[in-house]
Amino acid sequence: MALEKEVKLDAPVPGMSLTAEPKGRPWRRPYQYSTVDEVATYYMDRMLNPEFTTGLIEQVEVGFPLALIADVFISTSTMEGVHSVDLGALVSPIVIELMKALLDAEGVSYEVGDEDDEVTMSEKQMIKLRDDLLNSGDLEATKSSAIEEVQIEEETPEEQGVVEESRGLMSRSQQ
Repeated sequence: MALEKEVKLDAPVPGMSLTAEPKGRPWRRPYQYSTVDEVATYYMDRMLNPEFTTGLIEQVEVGFPLALIADVFISTSTMEGVHSVDLGALVSPIVIELMKALLDAEGVSYEVGDEDDEVTMSEKQMIKLRDDLLNSGDLEATKSSAIEEVQIEEETPEEQGVVEESRGLMSRSQQ
């Protein structure tokens, strides 16, 4: 007869540390706020705090644009389960406008971060830049297209009237 042993599984199951309880993480629970109005009110309440204004001024003086600050602020709240990613994207312009109003009231200059840098380059400057890139080989795509153009222009040895004798392993011997 076989000896029966009582087996107890007191050890953790493989992969157990990689899992969490079904509602153990903030992003797996229902969000605290589910409408744009509720989320906007949440941010307004938090941003009208004098401590927030002081921190905002410090960040802007360091050189961070308002769009970056708002993205970090909204992403943090999303990770904490305050609202969804979609609501964060919808409320982002409201948060940036409130930041602008707070900084204008304090007389602090700021950069929003959504300004487009216009390229002010003449056609001659663009042609010179293109030629410099083609000659320098900095860009792989530019370099490969330049090589293709050169290969197309070169004549093959057969076209020049010179036939080379092939000497590879698989070549036919001419004896």
